[in-house]
Amino acid sequence: MDFKRDHKPLILASKSPRRIELLRSAGLDPMVMESNFKEPERTNELPDEYAGQLSYCKAYNVALKMTDYHVLGADTIVVSGDEILGKPRSKEDAEIMMVKLSGKTHKVITGYSLISPGMEKITTLSSVTKVKFRRLAHREIIWYINTDEPYDKAGGYGIQGKAASFVESVEGSYSNVVGLPLSEVIELMQRERIID
Repeated sequence: MDFKRDHKPLILASKSPRRIELLRSAGLDPMVMESNFKEPERTNELPDEYAGQLSYCKAYNVALKMTDYHVLGADTIVVSGDEILGKPRSKEDAEIMMVKLSGKTHKVITGYSLISPGMEKITTLSSVTKVKFRRLAHREIIWYINTDEPYDKAGGYGIQGKAASFVESVEGSYSNVVGLPLSEVIELMQRERIID
């Protein structure tokens, strides 16, 4: 039997199965509504500002329609050096990303925004986790990009999936790399009295 926390009406502005699963693992039972917001190209924002902006726009898009709910939006990006690695569009893209991440430390940044009913209060924050990959053999990269895993994930990998064996160390929130810094989000919801 699942034990649910008592909480005020909440919408997750995302259909990410990973984010839904994380919130449910913490006892929350949000409604799920995908935001139809189209992500703009990054201009001059710092990566954490960009992730925060994306999370805000996703949440705002849903909050406009669902004015009686708290709305949570989130967006996760992977940053290698100064470059943001999005979702690979092809095997070639995925291979290039894996080569860039191999043997190096990169950052995973999740922006998250919480909008109260009637948009009376909007909070946007971000969380940064450093992830180090061991050096990958070329045959491992080829094996990985021929799975279906890289193609719907920022940076071309999921830490909770087949790429788990690539990860040498994690500094910071593990759940942030999955898609939502769960402890920080729960703490925010407690401060905002969403959770009783």
